Amino acid sequence: MTTKLAIPLTDKQATEWRERLDASKRAIDKKLEGWKQRLASYVGQPLKVMPTDDLVLPNKDLPRVKQKIAQLFYQVPELSLRPRQPQYAGAVFTFQSVLNFYLTHKMHVERTVDEVLTDACAVSGIAASKIGYEVVTEDVDVPAVDEQMAQELMAAGLEVPTESVPVPIHESYFWKRISPAKLIIPTEFTGTDFDDAPWIGFKYRKPLSLAKRQYKLPDDFQQAGRDEATVSEDTDTHDKPAKEVECSEIWYKAHLFDPEENHPLKQRRLVFIEGRDQPVVHENSPYQRFDEQGKLTVGQKKFPIRVLTLTTVPDEAIPPSDTQITAPLVAELQKSRTQMVQQRKRSQPIRWFNTSLVDAETAEKIERGEIQDFIPLSSPGDQAIGEIARANYPRENFEFQRVIESELQEAWALGSNQLGADSPGEQSATEVRAIQGNTNVRLDYERNKVLRWFLEGAELVGDLLQLYADEPDYVEVVGPDGARALSQWDKNLIAGEFVFSAKTNSQLRLDVAQERQDARNAYQLLANEPYANRQKLVEWIASVHDIDPTQFLTQPPPKQPESPNVSFRFSGDDLNPLNPSFAIVLQVLAMGGFQLPPEVVEQAKVQAAMMMATGGMPQMASGAPSAPPQTEHGGPAEQAHPLSQKQMGDGDYR
Repeated sequence: MTTKLAIPLTDKQATEWRERLDASKRAIDKKLEGWKQRLASYVGQPLKVMPTDDLVLPNKDLPRVKQKIAQLFYQVPELSLRPRQPQYAGAVFTFQSVLNFYLTHKMHVERTVDEVLTDACAVSGIAASKIGYEVVTEDVDVPAVDEQMAQELMAAGLEVPTESVPVPIHESYFWKRISPAKLIIPTEFTGTDFDDAPWIGFKYRKPLSLAKRQYKLPDDFQQAGRDEATVSEDTDTHDKPAKEVECSEIWYKAHLFDPEENHPLKQRRLVFIEGRDQPVVHENSPYQRFDEQGKLTVGQKKFPIRVLTLTTVPDEAIPPSDTQITAPLVAELQKSRTQMVQQRKRSQPIRWFNTSLVDAETAEKIERGEIQDFIPLSSPGDQAIGEIARANYPRENFEFQRVIESELQEAWALGSNQLGADSPGEQSATEVRAIQGNTNVRLDYERNKVLRWFLEGAELVGDLLQLYADEPDYVEVVGPDGARALSQWDKNLIAGEFVFSAKTNSQLRLDVAQERQDARNAYQLLANEPYANRQKLVEWIASVHDIDPTQFLTQPPPKQPESPNVSFRFSGDDLNPLNPSFAIVLQVLAMGGFQLPPEVVEQAKVQAAMMMATGGMPQMASGAPSAPPQTEHGGPAEQAHPLSQKQMGDGDYR
């Protein structure tokens, strides 16, 4: 029985692909033994053979690898999207929220990233993973005619024709690690960007029953053998399912192998099973869609197999891991520590005694070495008993060990401070900052590599969601104003092209105390800024202090309308009762809080009338004289001091 392929493949073409797979396997097998040694050193695996002499194997890989992984990727970063065209702007916040939810809560990609970084740092120097979509279907009989026709047939008492249709009953989006030992890459490829490679693949195992169902294998199919290649030394298969098949999955660029294909991004999928010469799957990528003109409309533009390397070696696709680079230094340190133990063993105190001055009974007591025993002597003790001189461990050997430790720190860019260990000697704060700054430069370079690899993978996850998310679902969407609300979505509401980025340092662990201090500093700097939203600043400070802003924040009282800011200047003539505006001036003064005694006003009016009758000058009314105008400078405004400064008893701020 021959499996029918969606795209035919000749025997010659199948043989050529088999040869490519075999060549790749031989190349990987050459490195496999070294990878196993690196893994054994990393986990502190017991020795296979008992050494004939003392041997010290200090584990210098585990603490450095653990610390470096935590420095490179502590948590799933918060994605941020920007539309590539204006018509996609409305989908930004929905798509962004969907991706953050899927990567963090449904796919749990932090586990995959941890495994991948362990491969890259501790074992092989190269790490791989696959991003994809799986669906499980069940055949269901549905009417073969439309609903109206089915009702008419049923009304006439006729049987409605049916057809079997696969209906999805379970689906999942995944991002899974691929063992470096199972990776398949072209032997002629020497770059580090594997999207430039003509093809890429990996080996995997699948239960025989599932393989028969998915690949339409005959019932009597039995695999002749299987590849036991693995990075781990433990290849015992007694606890593994006995009936499995070894599969090889290849993704290749169609235009490089099919002269009738022109699109450079079009991919094809090829699956071989050990024991069969012809593939069981040869199809166009299920993760891509093209229109009638051959243009890619939706789907992945890169290989679903994502490869990560942290070190670049010219003309070498598989660089060494960090532990492999420092392995000679660790071996020297192991040798030095072993020599120290052997020296201590051979420098144990040994006594001598003079047989002519010590009788047999005394010699027996000396040999027994009982604590607090009395040794009778008839001659001076220094002539009868003594200690054989011991060889001292040379000082340069300790210096040798210090040099090795320094070189390890330089190679990893992780010193004692970064590893959480005490640093020998004293260091000033300036020295610590300088060391940390130089360390951050090296780590930031590798962090950018990891983050770029993650964002490319997140973009492929987004492509799959835009392709397969048919069923409506709900997600909590964070809008541009920070408000959260449940919103319905499907692939139509997240369609479009977007630029992927991550919130700054969101993949790293931030020191809680430092984060809170930064929030307080930002508030102090921006609180009085007219363009700043003070409420958002307070909410931010509350969040970094693990306080729910909604529980203690209140809206400020509404701002009352300000009284009209009107100024008047009156002269003596304005207060003359004979002046036509005298009554208005009195009213303005009253509104301003200046109430003139009624008797004074009445007296002024009487005197004004007498002046009019006699033509003389009016007499001044009795009363308190007006205060002279303020002419001296009021002094500078009070200086605002930072909140972190405290006013002392002498009035100074410190």
